[in-house]
This record gives sequence, structure tokens and C-alpha cells, in this order.
Amino acid sequence: VNVSSFHDWSVDDLLGTFDNPEISDAASVPWGGIWGHVELIKRPLAGWLKDDMFVRAPTPEDTVLSCGCRGCNSTAAQNWHAHLTVSAVGANPTVAMQTVAVTSAIDSSGRLLLPVQFDQSAKIKLWSPRATNLYVAYLCLTGSDGKTLSCRSTRFGIRQIEIVGNRFFLNREPL
Repeated sequence: VNVSSFHDWSVDDLLGTFDNPEISDAASVPWGGIWGHVELIKRPLAGWLKDDMFVRAPTPEDTVLSCGCRGCNSTAAQNWHAHLTVSAVGANPTVAMQTVAVTSAIDSSGRLLLPVQFDQSAKIKLWSPRATNLYVAYLCLTGSDGKTLSCRSTRFGIRQIEIVGNRFFLNREPL
């Protein structure tokens, strides 16, 4: 069971863990537990993606997706596939799509490592504080029967940071 009590501003702009204004003086108390909807999902012991999905994107050419995968380094994963789709946030054009065999994308620690291969026609836009161009990576793991075992998604931006002399540059512009 995965339980989180992160503050959800869309539900409660005060604290999110109580609804009685008379106990607002207890706001300094660390609250926790289950508040809101709960969903229980039965998963197999192997074949599911962990919550640690991360995209390292120093440049479009060097973008790599990394995600923990339970049981992916076993013989059960021989016919499993990882399906990756990357889309621009907002406009929704797909800028990268690929499918690879899990056994060819797994490293020695059991993590999936997928170099993101952007479409040649895609105009990849770099992220900056003024131009917050973001992308969504959507990764699904399918078993040997083609059924989806697990899916994860994460939002990321691509930017280039350099130090030249004693100056910092973001996307080749001085900061």
C-alpha cells in the first residue's frame, strides 16, 4: 500500500489534513495519514515500474530515461517490452516513440535505461525560466502476452547549462 499525504492545493488551500477551523492553531503539528481517495492495486511480484522514473536531459541528443523495474533482470523479462512515448505539454504532438526489449535496456542494477530518440522532424524546444517548454515521458511495460504490466509518466524539460570562464550560461545565453 502506498500512502501519501502531500498537500493538494486544488482541494484545500489551508492545510489539506483537517477541515475544522477551530483547530487551526494546530497547524504547526505535522499531520499525516490517509486523507482523500484510496486506491488499492494488486501487482505481481515482478514486472512493475517503480516510482523513481527520471529523465536526464542535458541536450536533446543526450536525453536518457531511467526507471527502476522490479523483476526485470530475471528470465521472466525475456519477452517483455518497454514502450516509450514523449509528447510536448500542451500541444500534445508526439516527439519520440520507441519500443525496446527489456533485456536490452536493463542495466546491472535492474534499472531500465532508455536513450530517448527524438523524431528528426520534431522541433525540440529548450526550457528556460522565460520559456517553460516541457515534455511528458510515458513509459509502459508489457509482458510476453502483450498485456500491460505497469505504466509510469514524468514531466521534464531540456536545457543546456555551461560554465565559460567565470560566467554561467543557460541555453548559450549568459545568466
